[in-house]
Amino acid sequence: MTLFITGRIGDIDFLLGYIDYAAGGTTSTVARSIFSRLGGIGNRYIIISLIAAICSILLFILIKSFIDKKNINIWKLTLIAPGLLIYTNSVTKETLFIYPAIAFIVLESLYLTGKNTNNFYYFSNLTLRICLLLLMISIRGDLTAPYIILFFLSIVFKNLYFGNIFKNLEFKSLILISFIASLIVTFLIIFFQEDYFSRTIGYLEASFRYKNNFRPNIDLAFIKDPLNYLYIQYLSLFTTPLELIEKPYKIFIILDSFLLIYSFTNAWKSLFKQVNSHRVTRQIIAFMFTFIAIVYFSLFGILGSFNLGSSQRLRTNYVPIGIIFPLVLEKVIRDKKLHSKSHS
Repeated sequence: MTLFITGRIGDIDFLLGYIDYAAGGTTSTVARSIFSRLGGIGNRYIIISLIAAICSILLFILIKSFIDKKNINIWKLTLIAPGLLIYTNSVTKETLFIYPAIAFIVLESLYLTGKNTNNFYYFSNLTLRICLLLLMISIRGDLTAPYIILFFLSIVFKNLYFGNIFKNLEFKSLILISFIASLIVTFLIIFFQEDYFSRTIGYLEASFRYKNNFRPNIDLAFIKDPLNYLYIQYLSLFTTPLELIEKPYKIFIILDSFLLIYSFTNAWKSLFKQVNSHRVTRQIIAFMFTFIAIVYFSLFGILGSFNLGSSQRLRTNYVPIGIIFPLVLEKVIRDKKLHSKSHS
């Protein structure tokens, strides 16, 4: 439907090999080499239908073991989010990225909840996660960074004891801490790496050349003002009122944002409830949540403020680490509890 209404989805014609761009990075070359093999089919609707069928089967295989009645509504709302349906079932780099990312998240959850007794199991798990990360880097480049950092953090958190810093996991307080921390991190990067930040913002401004008269001009000066930080986060999720009047179809992006916010909030709340009574696990989950929330605010929140349509596409890369990770982890922990009780 998106293709029918808008005439395109992302860089579909380039990735299928129908047109050429003067510029293109390594990730674009990898994606084009894969999707161009389907270009010979000719009909874009048939190609997308084929990709969607394959991806649906793959998704079912990856997550079927982690869905039950307890969290099924969160799963449903996550998986019917418009952005996820559009950009992970068609000719996009997000389609190539999200499935190895989900597989990585599953392995990460199994690693975190497993016991250090089987060396072969942990070596296999480690090797598979590294291979998946290399694949993800080749597909999505810098956007793999949060997953790489999570890989190392999980090793640290699993093997170090942090005491009892967090007495209780409360979503509102942790999200506020994460937001403040993300603001500090962002402005530390601006202060110490201003040249790098300036070049990055310049690149983003050039990438989103379309001028939108109904939202502010996002440039280096706008981002450097701390008073704009909250507004930037808003712009990455929602339209301005006049922008919505101009393009009413953007109501679906607003719906997408609300669905993902709901799923993110309730996925983590469910995990918090599951681990709140376990002191060591509680510390690990608190640190991981803080890191993952900071990643969203500092990376996807700023990137998405430039262009709302691109924000919808880019944040699908965040769904595995931000929403699917707590859902899978909660189910694995719950199953292990039930298994322990049945044996005791």
